[in-house]
Amino acid sequence: MKKGTRTAIITVAVIVIILLIVYLGISIIAYTSVGRLPVDANSYPTAQIQELIWPTIGYPALVTPGNLLEIEIDSGGEFCFEPDPLDISGWQALITPVREALSELSYSLKATRVWKAVSDHWPKGTSKGSPEEVWHMEFEIPDNAVPELYDISVENHTAYGVFSDEEPHAVAVKDEMDDTFTFLTLRQFFHAYCF
Repeated sequence: MKKGTRTAIITVAVIVIILLIVYLGISIIAYTSVGRLPVDANSYPTAQIQELIWPTIGYPALVTPGNLLEIEIDSGGEFCFEPDPLDISGWQALITPVREALSELSYSLKATRVWKAVSDHWPKGTSKGSPEEVWHMEFEIPDNAVPELYDISVENHTAYGVFSDEEPHAVAVKDEMDDTFTFLTLRQFFHAYCF
């Protein structure tokens, strides 16, 4: 075999091996748990925001003890009943500290008012910022609530059924409000590559 032919075969073999290694590496990253790219619709996580649309983990409510916490619920017209705005007795809310060591500090919140209006917290044009009305509720934060970050759950028990929803890390109780609060959001950036 000629020297030039032998060199060409070795060069082609090396290029094929390199391309194979690159292809396998990309496949491993893209289609295994290493890359965590979903390969079918069933592998996507469920949406965190269901009916309780405010406060949320990404847009928490900041409140002080003794004041009111307003929440928003968008049932999408799927309540099996139409809540009576004058009857607040069925509505219950519970805030529970995020830190497990403080779980005994959970507080049941007393409902003070219920009404229907356009969302005050979702921008117009978003799925929850439509011109359609959502349910607003006010709950009283106890005077003795300890400053902490809380999860919130909301329920309504009626003769027609039970409504319940919850949102983690959604309520921050502070001693007092001031203008020095800073909120930092970290997010992931994804890059799409076409091959």
